[in-house]
Amino acid sequence: MKNTANRYCLAFFVIAVVFVSKSSLTRGQGNKPTCGAPVKWMVPPKFTEGDIAKWKDKKLTGTVSLVVSEDGDILQARLQSVKPKEAAQAFLSAVQKGKFHPRLGCGDWKIEVTYKLHPD
Repeated sequence: MKNTANRYCLAFFVIAVVFVSKSSLTRGQGNKPTCGAPVKWMVPPKFTEGDIAKWKDKKLTGTVSLVVSEDGDILQARLQSVKPKEAAQAFLSAVQKGKFHPRLGCGDWKIEVTYKLHPD
């Protein structure tokens, strides 16, 4: 009698595990990636303390073209324009420290970002 009860408990446990794991495995399959949705910074670009001190009284404007992985990592940053030109390295350095929210299933993507920094 005890063996029969153990077999029923084991069978119930196996069926429950299969049912739960199947539902959790198929739950995310219907979700399509939203590759056309607006992108969001997870870690925004950040200037170093030295760059902040150097450019604090100046108006900076720059446009950067980025190639971003589906994990949100910046793979490539190319400066399109910057004013003043002496701030080019500061812009690139700041942008490369940033990270976007992942867009899994979308592959690498390109974006152009324009920054306008004004003194306080």
